[in-house]
Amino acid sequence: MFAEQGRNHLDYPRAATGLLIMTRFVFLSFIFLGWAFYEVSGGQEFEPAPPKRVTTAKPAVAPVLAVADENDVDISAALAAESQPVPKPVKVSLVSAPAPTPVQERVALTPSPEELAKLAVAEEDPADIREVRGSRVNMRSGPGTRFSVLGTLTRGEKVEVLREPDNGWAKLKVLETGRIGWMSAKLLRTVE
Repeated sequence: MFAEQGRNHLDYPRAATGLLIMTRFVFLSFIFLGWAFYEVSGGQEFEPAPPKRVTTAKPAVAPVLAVADENDVDISAALAAESQPVPKPVKVSLVSAPAPTPVQERVALTPSPEELAKLAVAEEDPADIREVRGSRVNMRSGPGTRFSVLGTLTRGEKVEVLREPDNGWAKLKVLETGRIGWMSAKLLRTVE
């Protein structure tokens, strides 16, 4: 039977011996770890820390009034304790008033006449109006074919080019609808 499986009858005792060795190794490992923990925690000199006690407040002792007689009671100590002025509560405001701005730091909010003239010149720049060359062109959400299609434009539709970086795409605004998107700059031509 052992010959058919390619084993001899001595293989099984070796397996049992290996299991016995492994069991001893695990057992000795636990003993070593226990001893190491015992030594690291202080060994024989280990003394547990005393438990933290909760301190309790002692009740205040009321002043004892001297009694000379049942009918004669000295209340001067009690009156002296009551005659101490009780502090009145103070209202605290967490909101502070804003600090006034110094006159030197004030800035005029209206533009000067020179600045207005510069703005007027800047606004007079002619818009870059072009028209679509292709029969049906996709307008996309970004400069590339990996961006989603926002809509399609047909040949002859007029657009205003807002920006044209050097990547072959143009950011544009459709004059008819006001929609903004990106299109390949090759598919646009200038309007004459």
